[in-house]
Amino acid sequence: MTDKECILSAIISSVASRSNMGKQGNDGVRRDHRGEPYPQFAPERGGGLCPFGDYGVAAKTGDIVLCRTTRNGPWKVSVWVEDFRGGGSAHSCVLLREIGSKRLCRMSNEGYSVLVGVEPSLLCEGAKRRVHRYATKAFSERYGGDYFVRCGGVEFDGATLKIWVRPHAWMGARHEDEGLSVAIPYCVDMKWNSKTRIKDIQAALREAGWPNRKFEYAAKEAE
Repeated sequence: MTDKECILSAIISSVASRSNMGKQGNDGVRRDHRGEPYPQFAPERGGGLCPFGDYGVAAKTGDIVLCRTTRNGPWKVSVWVEDFRGGGSAHSCVLLREIGSKRLCRMSNEGYSVLVGVEPSLLCEGAKRRVHRYATKAFSERYGGDYFVRCGGVEFDGATLKIWVRPHAWMGARHEDEGLSVAIPYCVDMKWNSKTRIKDIQAALREAGWPNRKFEYAAKEAE
């Protein structure tokens, strides 16, 4: 799949069911890659059940936006680049980029909805998408991984790649004398670039104790 196809598939999955967000453990709670309960869409980013915010949500460079009235085509869902006139009104002239390419388009007399609530790593393009794919593959048994140790998420922070490690959902919670405890994912940081491959990622993971490192468990807080 192309970058555009992957990103649109992620958006469609989110639209179809919010249950796709996060990982559900034995405690019945869906959590993000940090182990935190998956939050409601932030009100300042549109809120609601739809992953596209309302007219009032201001777009910023790099956001994925939905053109409200434009017919289906390459610009219906695009990457926001710049607002030429400012103000973010429906009549502003803005610059959009086609997802997965460098093609640009000036758009005016249009309203936009900003994509919210989708895991940022699922919206990566180019080298970031390749490295994201390598990071998930690094946990596969085919490459020496452990079935019960999974990739819990990937984040890009400049030249630093953050890889979250979580247990399989079956191992995500356990009953103890004190009550229910949940596993705490851990994060492995490493430097990355366009040449980063699976072997480089696994080297950083092994330095952090993967795949034999034991997970810490903490008591589940009462809701």
